[in-house]
Amino acid sequence: MTSTAPKIIMYELKPGSRITCFNHLRAWLATIALLLLGACSSTELTSVWVDEDRAAPVQSVLVVGISDDSHKRKIYEDAFVKMLDEKGVNAVAGYVQFPQENDFSVETLAENLSSVDVDALLVTHALGVDKESVYHPPRMEAVPFRYYDSFRGYYRTVYDYVHVPGYTTNHVIVRLETNLYDRRSQALMWSAQSKTIDPDSLEKLISELAAEVSRGLTEAGFIR
Repeated sequence: MTSTAPKIIMYELKPGSRITCFNHLRAWLATIALLLLGACSSTELTSVWVDEDRAAPVQSVLVVGISDDSHKRKIYEDAFVKMLDEKGVNAVAGYVQFPQENDFSVETLAENLSSVDVDALLVTHALGVDKESVYHPPRMEAVPFRYYDSFRGYYRTVYDYVHVPGYTTNHVIVRLETNLYDRRSQALMWSAQSKTIDPDSLEKLISELAAEVSRGLTEAGFIR
């Protein structure tokens, strides 16, 4: 039994035909889909540094978010404590360890380190918030679709070309830095900078950041 490679069938369509109208609709939908994709938030670690001589699993961690907004700090610390607990690490939030400190700062943390019985400190602070505009040039895309040929009684695959016009997207970029310190020596063991594009909410940004930091710390050997 012999077989032949499938052929790509190109049809010359007249303006106003049903398939041509359908293609216009698909082109419009493709453009809308691209714009919606550009609006979705995403977080990634843009740089990571590891002190490989200190890369060993930690058993307990104090989580601290450096912020002048106690509500935001609580959301961050709770999310990271939950992430570390799920990894089998005994974690405690800074606002729980120091409930009396309304205006928590690096100085406050440094002054009270001796009273904290943990292996490491996980500290995050903001590097900045930027706005960026990105131009996406126009392009042609080959888009397959299927239609029913009633005469032959089977489906054929037809490739048509959809023109995606150029467009500009505006983005908000949130940059954070997360550091892991040895509590006793206060030496930096792991550091990562992250970038979040168009965060939908503070909760989603922190959730995505916790997932990326968890992956980074696991790869470095600090958590399992």
